[in-house]
Amino acid sequence: MSALGYIKNKGLNKDSEYPYTSAKGQCMADTRMTITKISSWEKITPFYSMTNKSEIQAIEDAVLRGVVIAAIDAYDLMFYKAGIFDAKCSQDVNHLVVIVGYGETTQDDPEGPGIGYWVIKNSWGTDWGEEGY
Repeated sequence: MSALGYIKNKGLNKDSEYPYTSAKGQCMADTRMTITKISSWEKITPFYSMTNKSEIQAIEDAVLRGVVIAAIDAYDLMFYKAGIFDAKCSQDVNHLVVIVGYGETTQDDPEGPGIGYWVIKNSWGTDWGEEGY
């Protein structure tokens, strides 16, 4: 069963009730503690570069409608601390994150103006990145 299929059928527990652990194993979530489920999902065509405006617009539209889960290569992401994360695009998928927003840098940003970015929530806790984002 896919992760989304699991959430649709069994739901999710609060992080405080079933915290993330970085170990492979059997899911031990308690379905009696379910706080939410999903009724459906929609697949957006995968993209591997940030140059296709229609793909970017499709994701921005989806973020405005609801939760967007992105499958990514998280190898370099493990070391992220703050700011805009910039890595080579990869087709290796080994982690899921939630896209919760997007934006573009302004003149005052250290990275310079006009750089588009996604705001993601990770499952690695608040010690990762900027309070888990």
